[in-house]
Amino acid sequence: MEQIGCKREDPGGLPFPSLPGKSRFGIFSAPSRPVKTFREIYCEHHGIDCEKFERVLLWRCLHWPARPFYWLLGVNRNYTSADIEFIRGVGDLKSWREFHNEASEFHYHPGNRGFLRTVLRIRVSSRRLQKIFEGEVRSARSTPPMAN
Repeated sequence: MEQIGCKREDPGGLPFPSLPGKSRFGIFSAPSRPVKTFREIYCEHHGIDCEKFERVLLWRCLHWPARPFYWLLGVNRNYTSADIEFIRGVGDLKSWREFHNEASEFHYHPGNRGFLRTVLRIRVSSRRLQKIFEGEVRSARSTPPMAN
């Protein structure tokens, strides 16, 4: 027979009551807010549409020497795919702990090879993106919710 108001059982078979805001140890937790993705935080903070997120962030994260040449290389979708995938992946993150995995995937991406990318650094700067990411996430967490 299922007990109403119980979510799960402990290893001893005794049910834990499901009280809102209270853990099984009797400690009240803060009410959880839905966690926003980096894309949502960034677009909200800078007042841009989510469709423009990747393009805007791409230009912000390019190495300085890459900026005059990147628009020429942008015609070749294969060249820019590693950068776009990296920014898209980071945009879906909800915590800073996941950033390292995305940066590793970008570093080892097959499209992230060649003289232009490795020597001339005509690509997105993962360090620059990390600084932007950490700053936006930190400011979003430190901003208290607005009371109606």
